Amino acid sequence: VTVLAETTVGQVASEHPIATRVFARHQIDFCCGGGRPIADICAAMGLDTAAILQEINVELSTADSDVDQWNEAPLPDLIEHIVRTYHRSLDEELPRLEFMARKVLRVHGDKAPDILPALVSTLLGLRTELKEHMAKEENILFPMIL
Repeated sequence: VTVLAETTVGQVASEHPIATRVFARHQIDFCCGGGRPIADICAAMGLDTAAILQEINVELSTADSDVDQWNEAPLPDLIEHIVRTYHRSLDEELPRLEFMARKVLRVHGDKAPDILPALVSTLLGLRTELKEHMAKEENILFPMIL
């Protein structure tokens, strides 16, 4: 998958949520400004469109790379990969997702008062469950395997 300069930031964010990391790093609004093409936003913000596209495409390719190698990997290597790749990234992503969800609720809550508070609540519940799950893996399950 390759993202093009003509693609809107909203389309990229909805089809490839991992790309929102790039948008966050560069303060690119993919919510209210989501209908604009990447090239237009970069021009307006003085950003190098090619560099932004490269960052997005690196995020996308990194997310899909070397899945098959883990089928045959030694368990200690697999465990280290799971913790480093998934647990630590969730430690970074969950607060960012909470911030974005709360911002959407604050800015657009009046447009969907029956949905957005429930979305934030569900996300907070998911965060709690994932934190507990990761702690159980790291403190109980993985040490038992090793």
